Amino acid sequence: MRFQRNFLFVGVLGILLSGCQTSTVSLSEAKKISASFEGKAFTPPPKTIEDITAILNIQKVVDKSEIEAHKAMIKQKPSANASSEELVDFYWRHRKAAEALGLEKIAHEDSARAYEHLMKTNQFGARTRSGRVIWGYAFARLRRGYYADAIKIVNKGIEDNPKNLSFLGERLTDAYIKSGDLESAEELIERTEERNWKVINSRRAKQFRISLARRSNAIMNARLLQARGKWRQAEEVYRQAIEEQKNLMKKVPEAPLHIIFNLQGDIALNLARQGRLLEAEVFARRSLIGTLSTYGKFKRTSANVVVKFGRILNAQGRHADAVKIYRETLSIFRKMGFPEHSLDIGKARVRLAKALAASGDWNAAKTEYAGIENTFKNNKVFSRQYLSEAATYAEILIRSGRAAEAVGLLRGQLAKKLKRFGKKHGRTAKTAGILAIALNNAGDQKQALAMFRQAVPILLRSSRRSDEEESARASSGRQKGQILDSYIHLLADITGKSLEKEARIDAAAEAFRIADVARSRSVQGALAASGARAAAKNADLADLVRREQDAQKQISALFALLADALSAPTDQQDKGALTTLRTNIDGLRSARAALAEEIEKRFPDYADLINPQPSTIALAQKALRSGEALVSTYVSHDKTFIWAVPKNGKTAFASAPLGVSRLVAVVKGLRRSLDPKAATLGDIPDFDISLSYRLFRALLEPVKAGWEKSNSLLVVADGALGQLPLSVLVTRRTALPNESGALFTNYKGVPWLARSHSVTVLPSVASLASLRALPRGNPKRKNFIGFGDPYFNAKQAAQGAKPIKMAALTSRGALNVRGVPVNLRSVPQTQGLNSADLGKLPRLPDTADEVRSIALAMNADLTRDVLTGARATESAVKQLDLSGYRVLAFATHGLIPGDLNGLHQPALALTSPKLRGGGGDGLLTMGEILSLRLDADWVVLSACNTAAGDGAGAEAFSGLGRAFFYAGTRALLLSNWPVETTSARALTTDLFRRQAKNSSLTRARALQLAMLNLIDGEGYIDPASKKIVFSYAHPIFWAPFSLVGDGGGGKPAS
Repeated sequence: MRFQRNFLFVGVLGILLSGCQTSTVSLSEAKKISASFEGKAFTPPPKTIEDITAILNIQKVVDKSEIEAHKAMIKQKPSANASSEELVDFYWRHRKAAEALGLEKIAHEDSARAYEHLMKTNQFGARTRSGRVIWGYAFARLRRGYYADAIKIVNKGIEDNPKNLSFLGERLTDAYIKSGDLESAEELIERTEERNWKVINSRRAKQFRISLARRSNAIMNARLLQARGKWRQAEEVYRQAIEEQKNLMKKVPEAPLHIIFNLQGDIALNLARQGRLLEAEVFARRSLIGTLSTYGKFKRTSANVVVKFGRILNAQGRHADAVKIYRETLSIFRKMGFPEHSLDIGKARVRLAKALAASGDWNAAKTEYAGIENTFKNNKVFSRQYLSEAATYAEILIRSGRAAEAVGLLRGQLAKKLKRFGKKHGRTAKTAGILAIALNNAGDQKQALAMFRQAVPILLRSSRRSDEEESARASSGRQKGQILDSYIHLLADITGKSLEKEARIDAAAEAFRIADVARSRSVQGALAASGARAAAKNADLADLVRREQDAQKQISALFALLADALSAPTDQQDKGALTTLRTNIDGLRSARAALAEEIEKRFPDYADLINPQPSTIALAQKALRSGEALVSTYVSHDKTFIWAVPKNGKTAFASAPLGVSRLVAVVKGLRRSLDPKAATLGDIPDFDISLSYRLFRALLEPVKAGWEKSNSLLVVADGALGQLPLSVLVTRRTALPNESGALFTNYKGVPWLARSHSVTVLPSVASLASLRALPRGNPKRKNFIGFGDPYFNAKQAAQGAKPIKMAALTSRGALNVRGVPVNLRSVPQTQGLNSADLGKLPRLPDTADEVRSIALAMNADLTRDVLTGARATESAVKQLDLSGYRVLAFATHGLIPGDLNGLHQPALALTSPKLRGGGGDGLLTMGEILSLRLDADWVVLSACNTAAGDGAGAEAFSGLGRAFFYAGTRALLLSNWPVETTSARALTTDLFRRQAKNSSLTRARALQLAMLNLIDGEGYIDPASKKIVFSYAHPIFWAPFSLVGDGGGGKPAS
């Protein structure tokens, strides 16, 4: 290679030869990585796409004169006496008009005719025009999968006139990559660079030609790097290409701007493949806004840029936003006059249908696919590429009652996947899993069970995750979830039936094992995305992880190339290139498997974090202690499955007719009095005792045999159940007595589950054994450190720490108690805003007293170990040696993805760095928590809300909890709703005082006793009159906290 002749070439050579590629990064890392453009530092994008839709809505009317001009051109016929050169020009203009109207067939025919007449002229002096005609025809063939034809056409153009190499080099590189022939692409780049270097080195060369040559070199190298899965290196070269294009535009102002916008779009897709989705959105926005402001909305180029933006939104999981963008794309094409059968409209409709399905709007997705099916029923190529080989389309058939038809379609897909990728490939397994769903829906349970048992083990292996393209991860994750869900349903259906015996399977036990994986898919995905931060603690581990992720990305890229190359007609496939691709893939997979095995062997904790293995009933029973029982739940679309596993004896298994929607409604009904947004005591609604009992009867009564002899329940809560502590379930039919005495005293006699059982929440079944395997903490640790009442903006800092006092209530009298203000902790109100930063969060002044109260109960140093206000910073958390503390408290807002601009993982909010300095962004994210070093018995998170974000909070805080456990925490005390100040302080202080006094007391029992003490105690006493104002017996006061993690243990001996 001759890359070394230029600084760019040297850099690219180093990139091509290196084996290291930086892995997926977290929010905080993304902010540190330069995403600069024109000198601007990276700033997270807004929370919504309202700004983009507003820009798109500015231009409402298409320029009809332009459309009419194109139509007039289409109607024109060439002159009978036209020369070949004139015909080249005519058909080229005719092709451009056809393309502008979405008439692909006519455009293809015009490209062929223009090329045919160009060959007759034998005049290639005007290389720009001849090059465009050559590439126009080659691209038309390439678009239809005729890769060999395209390569042949371009090579002939270069052979006839070597000067065409400068223009056609980029295009031929693309064609070679499409065909999977990376070696030929690399050789071509060397030839092109050698020629371009002569231009660069020439004294007569003008500066714009030098910039043009350098830009061309950069683009070709970037695409080859991407094809090999070297995404970070390709990104760097794309950025150089932008700089060269800007240099070119300084010398040639009329140089096309769209090249910069296209390159920004390329960088956006590149960043998405790296998992850097925030930066990807920033570049997609720049590309879109630049294109719209320069060319307007009603251009094919503009529409394609809008599509790229939709792809980024989809990759982020923002499917509803992607739906809006794809609908806008369709509107653009239709207003431009594109016919419904055009490829552009067809592809946009397929993207829309997939986004609708991903968003859960299956009815709309069915309607869209039905329309696509009808429009393209006579287009065999389109039907093959976008319908018969599309998994989402097969899902639509299943949901439309056409399972038998889906079976036939999926059998064909499976045969192709087996031939292309082999039996153990992730794509093959996914297709087999969807086929199993179709077979089950078609009534063939035996075949469905066999297919599930073939597919599911492969889907559960982490080594197969590399086989998925980044762009397909969102839909793939959803499909994997549906496969596991359907498998659990089938196992439940055959429990106790002849098929279970015939298959020699314990269906209930297998369903238990699969449910542990299916339950935590999204949480696990978020933890895996932050895996690099978790590995940063150990240099050897970090190196192994980088290498393994490099191999993963390269395998993914090469498999994508292989799939693309194999989609071409057989006579257009390069057999030698395909063989080389397969050989390279096999080598990389072997290398990655060896790296993964080394990681699992040397760093089992990390391996368990990234890819926890599903637990079995036997393993769960082994981890349980005397007096404990495990209750595991799994919520599907129509049922909730429940397993009750005792320490010894038979597991009880049942299902309740509570699907996702019904269970959400029940939990919302119960939380209405727990999270009431009340201003006064009288605003707090009665707790629905009857509904609570009905939920107990549906969930726990049927499996009572598995837990009734225990006194401590370990609960794995799924879905909406994660928003409701099971301690508030009522175990006997009862009615709430009328009030007598202090307000809420009538709740004291309610038979809560909390009276008979302590309750501990587990992130997963598998987590029980790993938490129990942790060694006891260092006895020399200090007792406590707490962070509370952070300042989020200058106004809060100026107010300073002001103690919260509840006014004396004597004068109000008993009749007025219901009008007494209730001090419920503030929560973020940012979910509905288009844009929100840290400064928008409300202050939590009462949390300073809470932290001090716990510190006093644990005999901590108030000066050293209580960091409130301006001292409660992200820098302090990271700089202090937190491994030297038994208990850590974060009395601050727990945030979920979407609460603030650019927040795509759960986080804890701390004092804004704008007020105190010290770096960071004021957010302690899940990824950053993974890199902490802790040795804590407890971490207290007392300002979280598990129902935040329409229920997303429970899942987000589960991820936060998993991060704390990996960092070295044994248990979390997590708030489920905005707590009432005085009762929360009383409960947490009592809890830690009990453990400080009694070293044998388990965490679960200590919390249970603290709860019961609030229920049975006097309640709130007016400090002035010393009279009881209200009882804490209502669950809003005593049940806001859940113990998550290991409920055993006790205070280690000092």
